[in-house]
Amino acid sequence: MDVLALIDDPKMRTLLIAAATIAAVFVLLRIMRGLARGDTGSASRGNAGRPRRFGEAAARDSLSEVPPAVAAHQRPERPQALDDWEVRMHETARELIGRIDAKLAALQALTLDADRAAARLEQALAAAARSAAPAASDDASKMSDDAPAASGVLPVAAGAMPSATGDTALLDAAAVRPLGEPRRKSVPVGDLPELSPEGREPHVPQSDQADALRTAGDRSGLDLSAMPPNEPRRHEEVYLLADYGFGPAEIAHRTGVPIGEVELILRLREKS
Repeated sequence: MDVLALIDDPKMRTLLIAAATIAAVFVLLRIMRGLARGDTGSASRGNAGRPRRFGEAAARDSLSEVPPAVAAHQRPERPQALDDWEVRMHETARELIGRIDAKLAALQALTLDADRAAARLEQALAAAARSAAPAASDDASKMSDDAPAASGVLPVAAGAMPSATGDTALLDAAAVRPLGEPRRKSVPVGDLPELSPEGREPHVPQSDQADALRTAGDRSGLDLSAMPPNEPRRHEEVYLLADYGFGPAEIAHRTGVPIGEVELILRLREKS
């Protein structure tokens, strides 16, 4: 009963656990010291004789005394298939590394080629842009030069336009002339007939009109008597306006004759 009472006491229980721990440590130290002494004695005595050993030390000594050939024979043999597999894996790894290196080198070469091609393309684009700028300016100037020709009338020289004070004199033939039309003789501005208020036909006196018609008929070689009554007058009006330097479009506008017919009349006159 006294022992149980002592065990139930917490202080005594702690002391007992500490004493047991100290005893276990002491025994463990003695065992380790004995093993160390046994190894030292066997090394000094050589093969003269060996004392008894404990546990793993004795087992190690017994294994060391076995001849190497016997020990190798007693070890488990490694399968040949495992060795072959390891060799194949090493070879496969070397082959894969070689392929990867080759592909990396090819990729680097392609990258360099792409960089050079991009540089050449940029240079070509820059050169094309530089050459396109003068061409665009030339085209713009050419279009500005061709704009009056597209309308059928060339630019009017300075001073050739009638004044804003009511002067209705016609433009000089050299100032306004259709593109491609042969140059006619210049007529002084003062000699040009005045326009009628409607602006459709030049206002020419009857006597002057008859003389002009006869002169134009003789010059063109047309037989006015063989034409309908209105045809000679229409042709003569076209001839007269053409002599004054008007273009086919302006003649058609003033006379009311279709522009195609005006051009045909003028071509027939040139051929004759």
